Amino acid sequence: MAITSANQLELLQTAEAVAREKMIDPALVVEAMEESLARAAKSRYGTEMDIRVSIDRKTGKATFTRVRTVVDPEAEEIENYQAQ
Repeated sequence: MAITSANQLELLQTAEAVAREKMIDPALVVEAMEESLARAAKSRYGTEMDIRVSIDRKTGKATFTRVRTVVDPEAEEIENYQAQ
């Protein structure tokens, strides 16, 4: 069994407290936190990067993912050749 850090649990507790205070679904608060963390990461590492964040609803662990598009160089050459 993995040990969850106190900060991760605090993240979920904060989301639940805000949800109770505002009388909204805790999932909406967690989604807003995910979006905020993604924006913060983009401002630090570059807005051109596609960075996504997901927070585990049970452990509070935040996972940051950088999404890239991989292009096959041979396929690109074929497309360029066909365009000529």
